[in-house]
Amino acid sequence: MSKPPVERVPGVIDIEPADLIEPLSTDHGGAFSFNYSYTEITATGGKSHVKSRRTRYADGKLSTENFDGEFDRSIYDGALDQMHRAFANQALLLLRTFASMFPTMRRDRD
Repeated sequence: MSKPPVERVPGVIDIEPADLIEPLSTDHGGAFSFNYSYTEITATGGKSHVKSRRTRYADGKLSTENFDGEFDRSIYDGALDQMHRAFANQALLLLRTFASMFPTMRRDRD
């Protein structure tokens, strides 16, 4: 088993939502700019792998950021479970909105 290239430092990452959103630049150095990002998460065995790519072209400069990493499968499973619960709750709220339009159907249990 090879040693991982980077050791993980335990702790909580403190990111404010404002830190995730980049402000729009009012100085347009060129007529054309774009951003592209791609994130892939796969899970096999006891490990999960994340691969992220980000490309940006602005002010005549092309910049690219790449990231690859591995983490424990339990983190992936927890995030997937949380995502499934959030989706189910949103679907339930949507169905409740339309439930009042349909008559309720009841079976007589004699």
